Amino acid sequence: MKDMKTHLEWLRDQAAECAILSAEALTREKRELFAKLCADLTDAADHLDTLANHPRNTKNKAASVGGP
Repeated sequence: MKDMKTHLEWLRDQAAECAILSAEALTREKRELFAKLCADLTDAADHLDTLANHPRNTKNKAASVGGP
């Protein structure tokens, strides 16, 4: 779990860096690129956070899929 929290923090840090780079970019293309990277990294961090805080119970799900 510690590794997942470390990775989550890293993703959020990278997203913040991309937001800064987007704001400081001199061309529209670079602003858009860094804004897109920021959004993608934020989405990945949000997804990881959801998985870490709300793990699926795969045992019960598997039983209900093929069960009687």
